[in-house]
Amino acid sequence: MTHLYKFTKNDLLDILQFVRDYHLDPSKTSQGRTNQGKRGFGGEIDAFLKGKLCEVAACKIIEKFSDNKKLLIDLEIYSNAEVGKRKDPDIKSVFDESLNTKRTPNSYVEVKKIDENEHWMGARQEQIEEDLKNNTNGYMVHVSMYFDDDKNHKERDITGSALKEILGFDNSLDLGNFSNFTDLTAKIEYIYSYKDLKEKGFFFQSGLIMPATDFREMKQGVFLINGSMSKQYEFVQRCTGKNEITMEQGHTIKGNYDMPAFTNWTVIGDFEIYRKIETGNKYIVPISNSVMENNVIGSYDLQPKKTYVFHLTNRLVSRDKNDAVKNVNEYSFSRKRLENIQAQEEDFSLESMMKKIAKEI
Repeated sequence: MTHLYKFTKNDLLDILQFVRDYHLDPSKTSQGRTNQGKRGFGGEIDAFLKGKLCEVAACKIIEKFSDNKKLLIDLEIYSNAEVGKRKDPDIKSVFDESLNTKRTPNSYVEVKKIDENEHWMGARQEQIEEDLKNNTNGYMVHVSMYFDDDKNHKERDITGSALKEILGFDNSLDLGNFSNFTDLTAKIEYIYSYKDLKEKGFFFQSGLIMPATDFREMKQGVFLINGSMSKQYEFVQRCTGKNEITMEQGHTIKGNYDMPAFTNWTVIGDFEIYRKIETGNKYIVPISNSVMENNVIGSYDLQPKKTYVFHLTNRLVSRDKNDAVKNVNEYSFSRKRLENIQAQEEDFSLESMMKKIAKEI
């Protein structure tokens, strides 16, 4: 597939050589980015490897849509003073094969690793507005990585697979249980421009919770295997056709937030709403195929006879008894909303966006 890339040993060696040089640079301290304790060479491998691999993958995948361009990531070591001043893109340079020249890119491309459990994507308000003010032709590329094998979670460790690849079949240390590095696959999941983010995304003001967007099917739903209703739930209402329904806050959210952007939902179909007696949380059970949609969070297809979450929970993790809230202003896309736009708008599809970057960069 055009939006996939399988890594090579040379990809790994290039990045490890960069981390080695970074570690040995006398000007670099062993302090982590969050200033929480010191880190050694192994910690620096963990800190750089995944992000740099995602950058490599983004270059290799977007290159497929260009006949004469090679895209290159930044593997230079800068002084601490330079790091504070620089604002370089993740795709640092372009080698134009038709002219046999290396140049700076015409587009600013930022690459971010995305995990399965991430619900929102975006950037700080000041970054987006400053770049748009300066006419920066900016794009955000989100890349996931996975091992194309049947090993378990522990065995699918990227650092373990990297050590296995470098050490080879040295019998003094058996790393055979780890995944093969060459089975590590990257996938471009989402691409959007800074302009799209501001115009189509949601402006998250500081002080708001960040709702989870996985309105998952419950393993133990309203109805038992024998068809009877569980005593843990009580019936609230049945609806048919198109209905505007308010999604309430779940019981784990302590404060009361005025956030109609998240609570106003349209539900189309034949469905019932139930409340869990112990918590007061609501759940939706479609009688027939139904759809629930929120303009910010996205659209969800619901299958009959299944029980789905129909209340808001906070994606942000609190360290005390209070709700965790956003502490900065951001422009963000809900992951589900972004998937909806990709499917509905041809110009916003992955292939269209990759072609656009390949042409403009």
